[in-house]
Amino acid sequence: MSLPELSAGDHDGMDVTMVCERWERLWNERDPVARLGLLEMLCEEGVVLVDPGNDVAGRQAVSDAIAGVQARTPGMRFRLTGPVDAHHNVVRVGWETAAGDTSRSGIDVFVLSPSGRITTALGFKDSA
Repeated sequence: MSLPELSAGDHDGMDVTMVCERWERLWNERDPVARLGLLEMLCEEGVVLVDPGNDVAGRQAVSDAIAGVQARTPGMRFRLTGPVDAHHNVVRVGWETAAGDTSRSGIDVFVLSPSGRITTALGFKDSA
């Protein structure tokens, strides 16, 4: 199987930097209707999110998972760190969260469809 080559920036109409910026907005969005709207732009309908606290499929389930993280971590802010790295249809980006005196960091890896939407999002937390 041949996969499209990607690089940070625009490639074949897929701006992977924009995908990552929208992912950041998504995790900071508190309004469930607005969050679902972002998911519709950013992700395929059957998007899968797997990270240490979640293993869900579908836009609504991803929205609910994000809402759960926000509820457990009041005031949390999600921020991308470092450069976007991409090849074929896979994107990797670093992130950090902060809420009060608590912070975490890690990486997210996305698999993109030919249309540039996320089909799979895999999250990894750095070791504490």
